[in-house]
Amino acid sequence: MKTIRTFVREYRATCVCAALGAAFYVLSLAFDIDIFEATLELLQKHEHVEADEIVLAAVMLAGGLLADLVRIRRRRDHELEVQRQRLRVLKATMRTVQDIVNNALNGLVLMRLEGESGKPLDRESLRLMDSIIYETSQKLKELGDLDDTPEKEIDSGITVIDVGRAAKNAQP
Repeated sequence: MKTIRTFVREYRATCVCAALGAAFYVLSLAFDIDIFEATLELLQKHEHVEADEIVLAAVMLAGGLLADLVRIRRRRDHELEVQRQRLRVLKATMRTVQDIVNNALNGLVLMRLEGESGKPLDRESLRLMDSIIYETSQKLKELGDLDDTPEKEIDSGITVIDVGRAAKNAQP
């Protein structure tokens, strides 16, 4: 069923023309009319006004119009797909930035809790805080310098950019 629906979507003009052709055939059988002969008679009857050239021009115009409409639709579909992909990458990037920054903030909150206890932070805590800040800035820099955006799913439906894999692929 899905393949028929896909075929009809892809070949709308062909399906419409096939349906019209079938309708003309059924109508010609039902009313005993030969549409082709009637069209030929009409063209021969009006030969003095060069109706056949007008019909030929109309058919060529219709063909050109159909080709233009197909081209315009394909271009619009392509532009929509590009926009969808850009939005998907933007969302993945923003989730990645949120993940990196939230991890850093969680580490800094632990430092704050230790500092609120009333005693000064020891050297190990200060080194850990410096490490958190440095790692966060490095990850954000790597994210900003990416040439590729490999993605990984961290939860059902939530995609982030795999900065580590991208950095490995970028190294010569």
